[in-house]
Amino acid sequence: MQHDYQGLERVLILVLTLLSILPYLPTAYIFAKQQKHKGNDIIILLALAISQLMYKVSLTFKYDSLYLATSSWRKLLNIFTQQAFTSLLLNLARCPKHLHGYIFGSFFFLTIMLQEHNPLSATASLVPFLLNTLTFWYFHCFHHKGHRIPYVNTRTTIDGTLWYVLSIVAYVGAFHGLFDFYYFFQDMAVFSNGMSLFYTWQTYEKGDISISQYLGIVKGWYFGEEKASEYGLVQSQKISKEDLERMRLKAQRKKNSQGKQGIITWSDSDEEERLTEASSHNQSFTMSKQKV
Repeated sequence: MQHDYQGLERVLILVLTLLSILPYLPTAYIFAKQQKHKGNDIIILLALAISQLMYKVSLTFKYDSLYLATSSWRKLLNIFTQQAFTSLLLNLARCPKHLHGYIFGSFFFLTIMLQEHNPLSATASLVPFLLNTLTFWYFHCFHHKGHRIPYVNTRTTIDGTLWYVLSIVAYVGAFHGLFDFYYFFQDMAVFSNGMSLFYTWQTYEKGDISISQYLGIVKGWYFGEEKASEYGLVQSQKISKEDLERMRLKAQRKKNSQGKQGIITWSDSDEEERLTEASSHNQSFTMSKQKV
């Protein structure tokens, strides 16, 4: 961060910065695909991407002010990054709607105060992280105790966790005194955050999509519906035979455990509905494939 970059070095930094904010596009697509009131989350992602771009431009070109001071853009980047994960964890915790706004707003105010006090301190990052984590476990262990366990997509959960761990490693690398690659690690942290959000927001989604499928959908937007099906638009709705078999085995295990006390199970009708839905997805995929 102490170097005076010139010419092609500045161009390379800006290219890497643009690449670092690309994962927030498919995350916004996930919000639209879920068809829920996610307008505030989309605005947070947009603000995060703009803050990252403006911060790196003002830092690279040594601007004292690019409408806002460089330090202000950095604070905004930290604030919106924290709030993106606050919203995510409240969703994963299945926070009741009547409490969601109060908790989100309180954490927003606390994050702003900590960033204004000292954005470089560990406290500014650790306090919101700990509070988010405690809130998540409170709702899971106490508020929802005895309630039906929701469907959890294991693949997206694992992928989201791995990207989140990578973002923490990159964050440490950006500020550790042994390294002198601040720009690289900072871009990696923002990129990894975006990938983590993309996968983790699909934790409760049965019809999840991967990055490759998203890229196929984008290609389909340019080449028409038939190409969209070919590149992955319909593929994202297909449920494999292995998934169907796992669902049947899970249904059988739950039927066998219905007589035991203290074990929460899906009802037979729920399992039949899920299997029927999965089969219809496969039939729709086969018919669409034949049309193409």
